[in-house]
Parts: sequence; structure tokens; C-alpha cells
Amino acid sequence: MEITARDFDRKSSQILAAAARGETVTVTKNGTPGATGRADQRHRGAPVPDRCHG
Repeated sequence: MEITARDFDRKSSQILAAAARGETVTVTKNGTPGATGRADQRHRGAPVPDRCHG
């Protein structure tokens, strides 16, 4: 699935659900791919951390 950054902002829950089902998601900005992701099947069902570490 390829989506725009704007669509990701508006529909993030649905897009993340698609990724969790195994679909690869590419987010574009101004037509240029900015990020690609999919669920890591090794950690399916693992708890999600309460905050991001960068």
C-alpha cells in the first residue's frame, strides 16, 4: 500500500491495522517515498512500550 503523509495523519489507525496484517506500507511526501514499514511478525502480540526511545 502506498499512501501520502496527509492520508497517514488522517487514517493512521486503519493503516497501522493493515501493516499489522502483514501489508507493507509506504508513506510518501510530495510523491517521494519517505518511509516503508510492516509489522514485525516475530513480535506479534508483544506489549507495546509506553513511550518511544530515539
